[in-house]
Amino acid sequence: MPKSMKLLNRLMNHQDFYLKLLIHLLFNSKEFKLIQEESKLLSKTIPHFHLSLELVTEQNFADQESLLQLIIIFNELRDQFVHTLDQETADESKFTSRVTQLEKNLLNFKELFSSKTQNLLQMNKNQVKPLKDARATLQAQLQAENDNYAAEIDLYNKTVTEYKKQIKISKQALALITQPSFELYVKSKVGI
Repeated sequence: MPKSMKLLNRLMNHQDFYLKLLIHLLFNSKEFKLIQEESKLLSKTIPHFHLSLELVTEQNFADQESLLQLIIIFNELRDQFVHTLDQETADESKFTSRVTQLEKNLLNFKELFSSKTQNLLQMNKNQVKPLKDARATLQAQLQAENDNYAAEIDLYNKTVTEYKKQIKISKQALALITQPSFELYVKSKVGI
């Protein structure tokens, strides 16, 4: 549609419009075919445009009223396109503004998130250090208790071994004392 709009706008700005249009269309049949093709696409939106273009073409541009009607329809169509472009530009501006605002919001969120994350990490570090220190202290105490327990077990085992030796010696001594020959020997020596 832009080529056909340019053509009509260019022709409308000259005097003797109809004569120049006829001459231009005759010499530029390629553009005329383009206008006809575009009018078929536009016929869904503006049915009068296609019919007027066909009528003007069939009458070989002789009917000035139909030609004027075609120009009016073209101007209305151009106004609609301009309005649509203006609306799209306004919508694009709103969209761009909204995207800019959302990008600012995202940046603020990222900064806030980063700040909160740093605060939480620092808080965790501050809380973890005393816990690690307490854990190290408790592990040292546990190791000391384990070492003491091992030493006490070793002392217990040595004591048990010593007591077993003494019990064995005591049993041997008791066995010796309770023998009848030992009793006679003691009586003979003591004089009883």
